[in-house]
Amino acid sequence: MFNYTRGIGEKWVLEANLEAQLYGDNDDYLGMTLEQDPLYRLQAFASYDLTDSTYGALRLIHAEGGALQLDGRGWTTPPALYPTGHRARPSILSRHQVMLALSHNVDTDNAFHGSQALLRLARVW
Repeated sequence: MFNYTRGIGEKWVLEANLEAQLYGDNDDYLGMTLEQDPLYRLQAFASYDLTDSTYGALRLIHAEGGALQLDGRGWTTPPALYPTGHRARPSILSRHQVMLALSHNVDTDNAFHGSQALLRLARVW
């Protein structure tokens, strides 16, 4: 994984992550060989400090690869473990770990296409 993070002024932070996941073959998957292509993912993240304890953020994710093969043939019946395509996720976070996030798959191949809402409450001490 490669990460680049940069502060812009006093309130903005920009970040980019580039990662690759490599998989080995499973030579004993119900008597067959299960293989998975490498998965490549790029995440871009921008955040803005709304107050000293709260910030708003936008994360954009693009993923490619990860296709499955069973005995050398493409396996399209199950959805991909890691969906390829594009995803957008705006968030509002607090240092008290109150997180509200909305995600929407902009473009998806071989996976579920839809939107998600996440509300997470946590107290860190």
